[in-house]
Amino acid sequence: MIKFNKEWHRNADDIARYLSKANPYWNENVLKDMLYTHLKLINEQVVFRLKKDWDAEIKAIDVIEEHMLHLADILSGGIAKQFSKKFLK
Repeated sequence: MIKFNKEWHRNADDIARYLSKANPYWNENVLKDMLYTHLKLINEQVVFRLKKDWDAEIKAIDVIEEHMLHLADILSGGIAKQFSKKFLK
């Protein structure tokens, strides 16, 4: 399990690095933090599912959804800033 956790985080590092180079308004450390949080939340949800703790899993999914909406705001905000002339017509 630890092996896969390291690979997951290495992948998150790669994604954050790639995205921050693609858009100057996406901060690599902010993206890395968001992706690490996502991995933590997914891991918690899986544990609840394995324990068949359905109420806790539903709550975990709600937290994940809220977190992903926040990430979507960060990403879309960066796109709007990078291509502001296209959005301000």
